Amino acid sequence: MIDEQKRLEQRFQELIAAQPALRALPNKANLQRNQQELQEVSEALRQATKQLCRNLKDNPNVAENMAKMAAQREVLQQLLSSTLDSLDEYGTVQPIIEARLAAEQAEADMREMIEAEKNATAMVKSLKSDLATEKQQHEDQTRERRHAVAELKEQLRHEKLQLAVEG
Repeated sequence: MIDEQKRLEQRFQELIAAQPALRALPNKANLQRNQQELQEVSEALRQATKQLCRNLKDNPNVAENMAKMAAQREVLQQLLSSTLDSLDEYGTVQPIIEARLAAEQAEADMREMIEAEKNATAMVKSLKSDLATEKQQHEDQTRERRHAVAELKEQLRHEKLQLAVEG
C-alpha cells in the first residue's frame, strides 16, 4: 500500500514536471493528455491516501502494521519469484497478469459491496420514512375514531336525557 502511494506520488511529480515543456509546444493535445492523467493520478493518490489513513486508524498498533507490511512484502517476493520462474520456463509474466486480474476483481468486489451497502442504507432510510408515515396515519386514524366515539357518547347521553325527560 505504501509502495503504491510512493509510485503514485512519483508519477504525480513526473506529470507536474512535464507540464512546462508541454505548455511550450504548439500542439496542446499532449498537454491535455497530461492534465487528464494528472487528474486521474491525483484521484488515485487521494483514494490511496484515504485508504492508508483508514488502515492506520483501523490498526493503530505499529507492530500489527509492521506485520502487515512484512506479509505484503512476502507476497510480493513470492510473486516476483514465480514470475521469474515463469519467464525462465515459458517466457511469460503470467503470474503478474493473474495477480493483477485478482487485484482488479478484488477492487470490483469491493465496489460492488460498497454499492450494495449504499443501496441497503437507502432502503433502510426509505423504510424508516415509510414507518414514520404509517405511525402518523395510525395516530390520525386513532384520534379521529376517539373523536367519533366521543361524539357518539355525547349523542347517546343526550338521547338518554331526552328519553328520561319524555318518559
